[in-house]
Amino acid sequence: MIIDLGTIRTIDALHSDLERGLKFPSFYNNNWESLRRVLSDDKQQERITLLNYSQFTSRFPAEGKTFSRLIEDYNHRSRRTGSRGRIEVM
Repeated sequence: MIIDLGTIRTIDALHSDLERGLKFPSFYNNNWESLRRVLSDDKQQERITLLNYSQFTSRFPAEGKTFSRLIEDYNHRSRRTGSRGRIEVM
C-alpha cells in the first residue's frame, strides 16, 4: 500500500485515506487513538509506504510528531513480534 501524503490537505483526509486504503475495521473513528488501536492489532501486518512524508510534517508539525510516534511504535512492535508489517516513509 502506497499513500501520497503530499496530496493531504487536512488531517481528516489523512485518516480517510488510511481507513479506505487499509480497510480498517468499522470501529475506526478518524483520530490518532483509533489509529493507534488499529495498528496495535496483531492482525495488522500491512507494508505501508508513505510518500512525501516531510511535506506532511511541514504542513502539520504537531500532528506529524504524533504520527511519527505511532509509526515508530508500529515498526518496533513488528520487529519484536516478527510481523511482516512495516511503515516506511519517503
